[in-house]
Amino acid sequence: MNITCGVTGIEPGTAILRKVHTWMHQQGFTPYTPQLAWLKSQNLGTQYRADTRTLAWSPKAIAAAVRCERPLIFHYSAYYYGSSAAQMNRPKALYWLVDGKELNQDIIPEDILVEVLKDSRRFLLDQGVDEDFYMLVDEPPPATSSRWTREVQQRIEKTVDCSLRAGWNVAVTVPGPSQLTFWRKHLAPTFWILAGKHTRDEYEKGLGLPQTEIWLYNLSNKEHAVPMSQLAASMQTFNSSGYLHWSLNSNIGTNPLATISETEIALTGDGVELQQQMKILDGRDETELQIAAALSAIRDMQSATSDFTDRMAEMITELQQKAADLQTLATRMFTTLQPITDSLKKTP
Repeated sequence: MNITCGVTGIEPGTAILRKVHTWMHQQGFTPYTPQLAWLKSQNLGTQYRADTRTLAWSPKAIAAAVRCERPLIFHYSAYYYGSSAAQMNRPKALYWLVDGKELNQDIIPEDILVEVLKDSRRFLLDQGVDEDFYMLVDEPPPATSSRWTREVQQRIEKTVDCSLRAGWNVAVTVPGPSQLTFWRKHLAPTFWILAGKHTRDEYEKGLGLPQTEIWLYNLSNKEHAVPMSQLAASMQTFNSSGYLHWSLNSNIGTNPLATISETEIALTGDGVELQQQMKILDGRDETELQIAAALSAIRDMQSATSDFTDRMAEMITELQQKAADLQTLATRMFTTLQPITDSLKKTP
Protein backbone atom coordinates (compact mmCIF):
# COMPACT_ATOMS: atom_id res chain seq x y z
CA MET A 1 0.00 0.00 0.00
CA ASN A 2 1.49 3.30 -1.09
CA ILE A 3 0.62 6.40 0.98
CA THR A 4 2.29 9.29 -0.84
CA CYS A 5 2.57 12.84 0.49
CA GLY A 6 4.22 15.97 -0.79
CA VAL A 7 6.05 18.58 1.25
CA THR A 8 5.34 22.24 0.55
CA GLY A 9 7.62 25.25 0.88
CA ILE A 10 10.94 23.51 1.61
CA GLU A 11 13.80 23.73 -0.87
CA PRO A 12 15.05 20.45 -2.42
CA GLY A 13 18.36 19.13 -1.13
CA THR A 14 18.24 20.95 2.21
CA ALA A 15 18.93 19.39 5.61
CA ILE A 16 15.41 20.15 6.82
CA LEU A 17 13.88 18.35 3.83
CA ARG A 18 16.07 15.28 4.49
CA LYS A 19 14.93 15.41 8.11
CA VAL A 20 11.28 15.60 7.04
CA HIS A 21 11.72 12.69 4.60
CA THR A 22 13.37 10.57 7.29
CA TRP A 23 10.49 11.32 9.63
CA MET A 24 7.96 10.49 6.90
CA HIS A 25 9.56 7.08 6.30
CA GLN A 26 9.35 6.42 10.02
CA GLN A 27 5.62 7.20 9.92
CA GLY A 28 5.09 4.89 6.94
CA PHE A 29 4.57 7.71 4.41
CA THR A 30 6.28 7.89 0.99
CA PRO A 31 7.51 11.37 0.02
CA TYR A 32 7.34 12.41 -3.60
CA THR A 33 8.64 15.99 -3.55
CA PRO A 34 6.00 17.98 -5.45
CA GLN A 35 8.21 21.05 -5.10
CA LEU A 36 10.52 19.36 -7.63
CA ALA A 37 7.68 19.20 -10.08
CA TRP A 38 6.49 22.71 -9.33
CA LEU A 39 9.80 24.50 -9.71
CA LYS A 40 9.98 26.34 -13.00
CA SER A 41 13.63 25.35 -13.32
CA GLN A 42 12.65 21.68 -13.34
CA ASN A 43 10.33 21.93 -16.35
CA LEU A 44 11.45 19.08 -18.61
CA GLY A 45 10.92 21.21 -21.68
CA THR A 46 13.34 23.98 -20.76
CA GLN A 47 15.90 21.85 -18.95
CA TYR A 48 16.62 19.38 -21.76
CA ARG A 49 20.09 19.63 -23.30
CA ALA A 50 20.28 18.14 -26.79
CA ASP A 51 24.09 18.18 -26.96
CA THR A 52 24.43 15.83 -23.97
CA ARG A 53 20.91 14.31 -24.16
CA THR A 54 20.49 15.01 -20.44
CA LEU A 55 18.59 17.36 -18.12
CA ALA A 56 20.33 20.39 -16.61
CA TRP A 57 19.16 19.57 -13.10
CA SER A 58 21.11 20.70 -10.06
CA PRO A 59 22.74 18.02 -7.86
CA LYS A 60 20.37 19.00 -5.03
CA ALA A 61 17.32 18.43 -7.20
CA ILE A 62 18.62 15.04 -8.35
CA ALA A 63 19.45 14.02 -4.76
CA ALA A 64 15.93 14.95 -3.65
CA ALA A 65 14.41 12.78 -6.38
CA VAL A 66 16.73 9.85 -5.69
CA ARG A 67 15.69 9.78 -2.03
CA CYS A 68 12.02 9.21 -2.88
CA GLU A 69 10.18 6.08 -3.90
CA ARG A 70 8.01 6.53 -6.98
CA PRO A 71 8.62 10.28 -7.18
CA LEU A 72 6.54 12.71 -9.19
CA ILE A 73 9.00 14.20 -11.68
CA PHE A 74 6.93 16.42 -13.97
CA HIS A 75 3.69 18.07 -12.87
CA TYR A 76 1.91 18.73 -16.16
CA SER A 77 -0.60 21.31 -15.00
CA ALA A 78 -2.53 24.23 -16.50
CA TYR A 79 0.77 26.10 -16.77
CA TYR A 80 1.89 23.65 -19.43
CA TYR A 81 -1.29 22.61 -21.21
CA GLY A 82 -3.45 25.72 -21.39
CA SER A 83 -5.18 28.29 -19.18
CA SER A 84 -4.22 31.73 -20.44
CA ALA A 85 -4.44 33.09 -16.88
CA ALA A 86 -1.89 30.53 -15.65
CA GLN A 87 0.39 31.22 -18.60
CA MET A 88 0.51 34.90 -17.72
CA ASN A 89 2.69 33.82 -14.79
CA ARG A 90 4.81 31.51 -16.96
CA PRO A 91 4.73 32.79 -20.56
CA LYS A 92 7.36 30.25 -21.67
CA ALA A 93 5.51 27.25 -20.24
CA LEU A 94 4.39 26.02 -23.67
CA TYR A 95 7.92 26.09 -25.05
CA TRP A 96 10.43 23.23 -25.06
CA LEU A 97 14.13 23.64 -25.71
CA VAL A 98 15.01 21.40 -28.66
CA ASP A 99 18.43 21.60 -30.38
CA GLY A 100 19.03 24.94 -28.73
CA LYS A 101 15.78 26.43 -30.05
CA GLU A 102 12.63 27.26 -28.10
CA LEU A 103 9.74 25.52 -29.84
CA ASN A 104 6.07 25.60 -28.95
CA GLN A 105 5.15 22.07 -27.91
CA ASP A 106 2.25 22.09 -30.39
CA ILE A 107 4.59 22.20 -33.39
CA ILE A 108 7.26 19.79 -32.14
CA PRO A 109 7.01 16.57 -34.23
CA GLU A 110 5.87 13.65 -32.08
CA ASP A 111 8.94 11.53 -32.91
CA ILE A 112 11.24 14.30 -31.65
CA LEU A 113 9.18 14.77 -28.48
CA VAL A 114 9.36 11.02 -27.84
CA GLU A 115 13.16 11.10 -28.20
CA VAL A 116 13.44 14.04 -25.79
CA LEU A 117 11.33 12.18 -23.24
CA LYS A 118 13.34 8.96 -23.77
CA ASP A 119 16.59 10.85 -23.17
CA SER A 120 15.12 12.47 -20.05
CA ARG A 121 13.98 9.10 -18.70
CA ARG A 122 17.37 7.52 -19.39
CA PHE A 123 19.13 10.39 -17.64
CA LEU A 124 16.93 10.07 -14.53
CA LEU A 125 17.47 6.31 -14.35
CA ASP A 126 21.24 6.79 -14.74
CA GLN A 127 21.16 9.14 -11.75
CA GLY A 128 19.54 6.42 -9.63
CA VAL A 129 15.97 7.75 -9.58
CA ASP A 130 13.36 5.09 -8.79
CA GLU A 131 12.24 3.48 -12.08
CA ASP A 132 8.58 3.93 -11.11
CA PHE A 133 8.81 7.74 -11.24
CA TYR A 134 5.93 9.34 -13.07
CA MET A 135 4.50 12.41 -14.76
CA LEU A 136 1.26 13.76 -13.31
CA VAL A 137 -1.34 15.33 -15.59
CA ASP A 138 -3.25 17.36 -13.05
CA GLU A 139 -7.03 17.66 -13.42
CA PRO A 140 -7.22 18.27 -17.18
CA PRO A 141 -10.41 20.17 -18.08
CA PRO A 142 -13.24 18.28 -19.84
CA ALA A 143 -15.14 19.75 -22.78
CA THR A 144 -17.77 21.20 -20.43
CA SER A 145 -15.15 23.35 -18.67
CA SER A 146 -14.52 27.00 -19.51
CA ARG A 147 -10.80 26.12 -19.48
CA TRP A 148 -11.21 23.56 -22.28
CA THR A 149 -10.31 24.26 -25.88
CA ARG A 150 -9.64 21.89 -28.75
CA GLU A 151 -5.99 23.00 -28.66
CA VAL A 152 -5.69 22.23 -24.94
CA GLN A 153 -7.17 18.75 -25.41
CA GLN A 154 -4.87 17.95 -28.33
CA ARG A 155 -1.87 19.23 -26.38
CA ILE A 156 -2.67 16.95 -23.43
CA GLU A 157 -3.32 13.94 -25.66
CA LYS A 158 -0.04 14.49 -27.49
CA THR A 159 2.01 14.82 -24.31
CA VAL A 160 0.49 11.74 -22.65
CA ASP A 161 0.82 9.60 -25.79
CA CYS A 162 4.45 10.64 -26.38
CA SER A 163 5.33 10.09 -22.72
CA LEU A 164 3.91 6.56 -22.73
CA ARG A 165 5.74 5.78 -25.99
CA ALA A 166 8.95 6.99 -24.32
CA GLY A 167 8.46 4.55 -21.43
CA TRP A 168 7.22 7.03 -18.84
CA ASN A 169 4.63 6.22 -16.22
CA VAL A 170 1.76 8.71 -16.48
CA ALA A 171 -0.88 9.40 -13.86
CA VAL A 172 -3.99 11.53 -14.39
CA THR A 173 -5.94 13.09 -11.55
CA VAL A 174 -9.64 13.67 -12.06
CA PRO A 175 -11.75 15.56 -9.50
CA GLY A 176 -15.02 13.83 -10.32
CA PRO A 177 -17.02 11.27 -12.35
CA SER A 178 -17.77 13.53 -15.34
CA GLN A 179 -14.07 14.32 -15.81
CA LEU A 180 -13.20 10.61 -15.66
CA THR A 181 -15.90 9.73 -18.19
CA PHE A 182 -14.64 12.37 -20.64
CA TRP A 183 -10.93 11.67 -20.40
CA ARG A 184 -11.23 7.88 -20.48
CA LYS A 185 -12.35 8.33 -24.09
CA HIS A 186 -9.12 10.16 -24.93
CA LEU A 187 -6.35 8.99 -22.57
CA ALA A 188 -4.96 5.64 -21.41
CA PRO A 189 -2.52 6.51 -18.60
CA THR A 190 -0.55 4.09 -16.46
CA PHE A 191 -2.86 4.82 -13.56
CA TRP A 192 -5.74 7.09 -12.59
CA ILE A 193 -5.94 9.08 -9.36
CA LEU A 194 -9.57 9.73 -8.41
CA ALA A 195 -10.81 12.37 -5.98
CA GLY A 196 -11.71 10.58 -2.76
CA LYS A 197 -14.71 12.82 -2.05
CA HIS A 198 -16.83 10.82 -4.54
CA THR A 199 -18.18 7.31 -4.05
CA ARG A 200 -17.57 4.33 -6.32
CA ASP A 201 -21.23 4.37 -7.35
CA GLU A 202 -20.83 7.96 -8.59
CA TYR A 203 -17.86 7.00 -10.74
CA GLU A 204 -19.60 3.84 -12.01
CA LYS A 205 -22.45 5.85 -13.55
CA GLY A 206 -20.24 6.86 -16.45
CA LEU A 207 -18.05 4.30 -18.21
CA GLY A 208 -17.37 2.43 -15.01
CA LEU A 209 -13.99 2.25 -13.31
CA PRO A 210 -10.83 1.87 -15.43
CA GLN A 211 -9.26 -1.59 -15.47
CA THR A 212 -5.84 -0.08 -14.75
CA GLU A 213 -4.31 0.80 -11.39
CA ILE A 214 -6.39 3.25 -9.32
CA TRP A 215 -5.34 5.61 -6.56
CA LEU A 216 -7.39 8.05 -4.51
CA TYR A 217 -6.30 11.57 -3.62
CA ASN A 218 -7.04 14.41 -1.21
CA LEU A 219 -9.74 12.59 0.72
CA SER A 220 -9.87 15.34 3.35
CA ASN A 221 -10.27 18.25 0.96
CA LYS A 222 -11.99 21.21 2.58
CA GLU A 223 -14.92 21.18 0.17
CA HIS A 224 -17.27 18.20 0.58
CA ALA A 225 -14.61 16.54 2.73
CA VAL A 226 -14.68 12.83 3.49
CA PRO A 227 -13.31 12.16 7.00
CA MET A 228 -9.88 10.55 7.06
CA SER A 229 -11.43 7.84 9.23
CA GLN A 230 -13.13 6.52 6.07
CA LEU A 231 -9.92 6.13 4.05
CA ALA A 232 -9.52 2.37 4.54
CA ALA A 233 -13.14 1.69 3.62
CA SER A 234 -12.91 3.95 0.54
CA MET A 235 -9.70 2.35 -0.70
CA GLN A 236 -11.05 -1.14 -0.22
CA THR A 237 -14.21 -0.17 -2.11
CA PHE A 238 -12.17 1.12 -5.06
CA ASN A 239 -9.56 -1.67 -4.77
CA SER A 240 -7.11 1.21 -4.72
CA SER A 241 -3.37 0.58 -4.44
CA GLY A 242 -2.36 4.05 -3.31
CA TYR A 243 -3.44 7.29 -1.70
CA LEU A 244 -1.96 10.67 -2.64
CA HIS A 245 -2.19 13.65 -0.27
CA TRP A 246 -0.95 16.72 -2.11
CA SER A 247 0.90 18.24 0.82
CA LEU A 248 1.96 16.94 4.20
CA ASN A 249 2.10 20.40 5.75
CA SER A 250 -0.03 22.77 3.66
CA ASN A 251 -3.56 23.70 4.66
CA ILE A 252 -4.45 24.96 1.18
CA GLY A 253 -7.25 22.83 -0.23
CA THR A 254 -6.71 19.91 2.16
CA ASN A 255 -6.21 19.47 5.86
CA PRO A 256 -2.50 19.08 6.72
CA LEU A 257 -1.19 15.80 8.09
CA ALA A 258 1.66 17.37 10.07
CA THR A 259 3.12 20.64 11.27
CA ILE A 260 6.79 21.37 10.51
CA SER A 261 9.17 23.73 12.26
CA GLU A 262 12.95 23.94 12.58
CA THR A 263 12.82 21.99 15.83
CA GLU A 264 9.76 19.75 15.61
CA ILE A 265 7.61 17.70 13.25
CA ALA A 266 4.29 16.62 14.69
CA LEU A 267 1.27 14.78 13.33
CA THR A 268 -2.06 16.57 13.21
CA GLY A 269 -5.30 14.80 14.04
CA ASP A 270 -5.71 13.83 10.38
CA GLY A 271 -2.15 12.50 10.35
CA VAL A 272 -2.78 10.30 13.39
CA GLU A 273 -6.00 9.03 11.81
CA LEU A 274 -4.19 8.29 8.54
CA GLN A 275 -1.74 6.05 10.38
CA GLN A 276 -4.62 4.16 11.97
CA GLN A 277 -6.19 3.68 8.54
CA MET A 278 -2.87 2.43 7.18
CA LYS A 279 -2.77 -0.27 9.84
CA ILE A 280 -6.25 -1.38 8.82
CA LEU A 281 -5.26 -1.45 5.14
CA ASP A 282 -1.91 -3.18 5.56
CA GLY A 283 -2.67 -5.34 8.56
CA ARG A 284 0.67 -4.28 10.04
CA ASP A 285 1.34 -4.36 13.76
CA GLU A 286 3.63 -2.09 15.79
CA THR A 287 6.59 -4.46 15.41
CA GLU A 288 6.42 -4.27 11.63
CA LEU A 289 6.18 -0.49 11.77
CA GLN A 290 9.25 -0.36 14.04
CA ILE A 291 11.18 -2.61 11.63
CA ALA A 292 10.21 -0.34 8.72
CA ALA A 293 11.35 2.69 10.69
CA ALA A 294 14.68 1.00 11.54
CA LEU A 295 15.29 0.12 7.89
CA SER A 296 14.51 3.71 6.94
CA ALA A 297 17.02 4.99 9.51
CA ILE A 298 19.70 2.64 8.10
CA ARG A 299 18.95 3.88 4.59
CA ASP A 300 19.33 7.49 5.72
CA MET A 301 22.62 6.70 7.49
CA GLN A 302 23.91 5.15 4.28
CA SER A 303 22.82 8.23 2.37
CA ALA A 304 24.54 10.54 4.87
CA THR A 305 27.73 8.45 4.64
CA SER A 306 27.59 8.65 0.86
CA ASP A 307 27.14 12.43 1.04
CA PHE A 308 30.16 12.70 3.38
CA THR A 309 32.29 10.53 1.10
CA ASP A 310 31.31 12.59 -1.92
CA ARG A 311 32.15 15.82 -0.11
CA MET A 312 35.55 14.47 0.98
CA ALA A 313 36.29 13.49 -2.62
CA GLU A 314 35.34 16.99 -3.73
CA MET A 315 37.62 18.54 -1.10
CA ILE A 316 40.54 16.33 -2.13
CA THR A 317 40.01 17.32 -5.77
CA GLU A 318 39.89 20.99 -4.76
CA LEU A 319 43.12 20.67 -2.76
CA GLN A 320 44.84 18.87 -5.63
CA GLN A 321 43.79 21.66 -7.98
CA LYS A 322 45.05 24.31 -5.56
CA ALA A 323 48.38 22.47 -5.25
CA ALA A 324 48.64 22.34 -9.04
CA ASP A 325 47.84 26.05 -9.22
CA LEU A 326 50.56 26.82 -6.65
CA GLN A 327 53.04 24.70 -8.60
CA THR A 328 52.19 26.61 -11.78
CA LEU A 329 52.57 29.93 -9.95
CA ALA A 330 55.95 28.88 -8.53
CA THR A 331 57.14 27.84 -11.99
CA ARG A 332 56.10 31.18 -13.43
CA MET A 333 57.82 33.07 -10.63
CA PHE A 334 61.02 31.06 -11.14
CA THR A 335 60.89 31.71 -14.90
CA THR A 336 60.38 35.44 -14.29
CA LEU A 337 63.11 35.77 -11.65
CA GLN A 338 65.72 33.55 -13.34
CA PRO A 339 67.00 36.26 -15.77
CA ILE A 340 67.27 38.74 -12.92
CA THR A 341 69.20 36.23 -10.81
CA ASP A 342 71.53 35.41 -13.69
CA SER A 343 72.12 39.13 -14.31
CA LEU A 344 72.98 39.74 -10.68
CA LYS A 345 75.48 36.87 -10.74
CA LYS A 346 77.30 38.49 -13.70
CA THR A 347 77.43 41.91 -12.07
CA PRO A 348 80.90 42.53 -10.49
